Amino acid sequence: MSENAPTVKSAPAAPSGAEHEPAEWRELLRLWREHGRAVAVVLVLILAALVYLQWRAAERRRAAAEGAAALAAAERPEQLEAVARDYTRTPSGPLALLMLASRQYQSGAFEAALTRYEEFLRTHSKHAMAAAAELGRLHALEALGRNEEALNGFIAFADAHPDHYLAPQAVFGRARGLARAGRYDEARVVYEDFIAAHPDSGWRTAAESALADLERARRATAPAAPMAPAAPAP
Repeated sequence: MSENAPTVKSAPAAPSGAEHEPAEWRELLRLWREHGRAVAVVLVLILAALVYLQWRAAERRRAAAEGAAALAAAERPEQLEAVARDYTRTPSGPLALLMLASRQYQSGAFEAALTRYEEFLRTHSKHAMAAAAELGRLHALEALGRNEEALNGFIAFADAHPDHYLAPQAVFGRARGLARAGRYDEARVVYEDFIAAHPDSGWRTAAESALADLERARRATAPAAPMAPAAPAP
């Protein structure tokens, strides 16, 4: 070979694949190699939790639908009691218990009604119908002759719920309790104050009728006037 022949230079080695990868990707691969198993476990747990939550939601919807159907079909007290017991965690359970208490009150089973109303207030104290249950409890106490407890309860209810749609019933319950205790003048003031404060209320007619009944009761219990002595004989 001639000494003047050009020297052939070898081609540079191709860079490895890792040298072509961005630094961020290499860092991600490193993290995956170091923590990939733990991340996979967390992802599996998250997926399992999502599946469980979806299952629970479906179960709640199914139970709510079954409870609503059972409540709609309930006609007898024992059927309402079964709905209240079996579907207590659905919207139908508390309503069934309240309906059962109302049925028992209307049938004259005041002690049983009181027990149901108290059960409702104990287990569903935050329910939207809790105030209705409390008023039902007071009516049951009144029917059982526990006048002082009922009177104090009606006063407390009216003070705590002045704008509630059932507040007039608490006001009338207070007046009845006062009248039953012989405090007719105080009862009359309660009715008169209600009429003055609610001249356009749908309860005004009931208040006026109760006021008239109160006046008749007051007169019936008033002591008879002493008879004038007979005139002396001439």
